[in-house]
Amino acid sequence: IRQTESNHDAIRAFLKEFAAKTVGGQPLSVELWWLPLNSAAGGNLHKVLVGDRASTELNELSESTGGYHGTLKVRNRVTGNLCAGHRMPLVVGQIPVVGANSSGLQPIVNQVNIGINVEITAQLQQDWQGDGVRLALRTAMTTMMDHEPTRKGDDGIDRFQLGSQVLETHAVCAFDVPVVVGSLSAVGLFAEDDEAREVVVVVLPTR
Repeated sequence: IRQTESNHDAIRAFLKEFAAKTVGGQPLSVELWWLPLNSAAGGNLHKVLVGDRASTELNELSESTGGYHGTLKVRNRVTGNLCAGHRMPLVVGQIPVVGANSSGLQPIVNQVNIGINVEITAQLQQDWQGDGVRLALRTAMTTMMDHEPTRKGDDGIDRFQLGSQVLETHAVCAFDVPVVVGSLSAVGLFAEDDEAREVVVVVLPTR
């Protein structure tokens, strides 16, 4: 398109602003840590968050405590999902089937995710609200730790008690600054020990 340089600059500025405000217009990264901490470690967490090596120290803390760490790529006002762990097939019921002069039972199988799941919708702040992002976050942890299958009769149906915790929250976060957005109870998620722990969830959004 043949046009004056000033008009080209105006068009570029318009397209940049339009891309920034439209749905899915800007890619973002949200780094997350799930940290099972006792009261002493939880009290010292703020020192890690304000340090110059926050990301590295959070990674080390996650490894030493048996926590989780992941990075989710999202776009403005678009929901992203991250899932880690393994799928466990469980027989939850049976369907009678008949054919070829015989009858039988067909198992009904559900796939249960054992591990961690997080869903995030990120929305960039308006100019008058400051530089940052609003995160709508839902995370769940499911485990079979210390739970044995219980069977009644010989029907072949799996009956498990699953440990599961869910956190749903909204938080306004500055870019490049790690922040605690909530915590989960650790009951049923880890092997029993002498320390009362909770799973602290830390996020770090970056452009």
